[in-house]
Amino acid sequence: MGAWAEKRALERLEWEPLILSGATAQALADQRGVSRQRICQKLDALGLDGLYRRVQAAKRSELSAMRADAEDAARMERWGCNIETKREMKEAGAGAAYSVQRANAHKRGIPWELTRGQWWAIWKESGHWHRRGVLRDQYCMSRFGDQGPYSASNVEIVPNAENTRQARAADSRRRAALRTARNSALPQELDAPERSR
Repeated sequence: MGAWAEKRALERLEWEPLILSGATAQALADQRGVSRQRICQKLDALGLDGLYRRVQAAKRSELSAMRADAEDAARMERWGCNIETKREMKEAGAGAAYSVQRANAHKRGIPWELTRGQWWAIWKESGHWHRRGVLRDQYCMSRFGDQGPYSASNVEIVPNAENTRQARAADSRRRAALRTARNSALPQELDAPERSR
């Protein structure tokens, strides 16, 4: 092997780890005190330009995947679902329905613990999304016994007639409990009044 080939082989051994580490041409240029263009010429002369392009493409792809993961995490934090679920909900007209139901629960003073993703999954699993509405034979999301928060473990999709029946039964139980509490709070009547003589 000639001196020139040996020198080139040594230079390749020196440059390959730098390239494989993901260092950019600009970082290498700054490190060596030359221009980025000179680094690109050197990589080309050493036959390492293809390796450099592949490593940089992989690095960009990895950064892109990391950025996408971060965006998905932010969406999960904000919406409670990923972008695909949000698009699916939008196409089905479910995004506005979720917001309206959540706002109505807050107006009624009922805690809301469902994310968009959970809410949509419950409706999809029920198979009744297309029959959702306010008419008697249509379906709604109901809390078990019309009590507790709207949460994944406390809701079901039922016909409106069933939801009305459950709400009336819960209302009757509440009224009976209030009557009982009111009656127990009243002072007990005194024993029979003494008969006048």
